Amino acid sequence: MQIIGPGVYMPKYIEVQTSVDGINYTNQGRDNNSVYPTESSVRFKDFKVQMKLTAARYIKFISKLQSGFQFIDEIIVE
Repeated sequence: MQIIGPGVYMPKYIEVQTSVDGINYTNQGRDNNSVYPTESSVRFKDFKVQMKLTAARYIKFISKLQSGFQFIDEIIVE
């Protein structure tokens, strides 16, 4: 979600990493933001990362903050 009035911005990107042991992680992909940080209307965006089939016990989600605050509503793993 992005609403710049109260300082809530989209991340620059979302990155997904997976691991079997919780120590060594493999990058599975990244989805870059397409919403400009100056967009004045309330905006929502689904970030999606298509992963190859892999065995994993741990999943790490990394997001790069542009500025202000960042709200994440839900994470879905299929």
